[in-house]
Amino acid sequence: MIYWIILTILIMIGIFDLYLCFTKQKTISQRIHALCPKWADILIMCGLLVGIWWLFGGVRIFVPAMIGVIIGHLFWQE
Repeated sequence: MIYWIILTILIMIGIFDLYLCFTKQKTISQRIHALCPKWADILIMCGLLVGIWWLFGGVRIFVPAMIGVIIGHLFWQE
């Protein structure tokens, strides 16, 4: 049940990020990149990934994979 809740939250965040993109505002990843230098950004994202992976215990694959995709998106700069 908790994975469905987390998946729903991830989808809502994605929809909000698309809304920001289409309205020509700063997206979530652009705001994060503007707040901290690259090395701090990498530490924060890796820390979040490890923490989330520990939380899920590696039992479920889909939600941690989706979080990995989101973190990969945050590292991707145009």
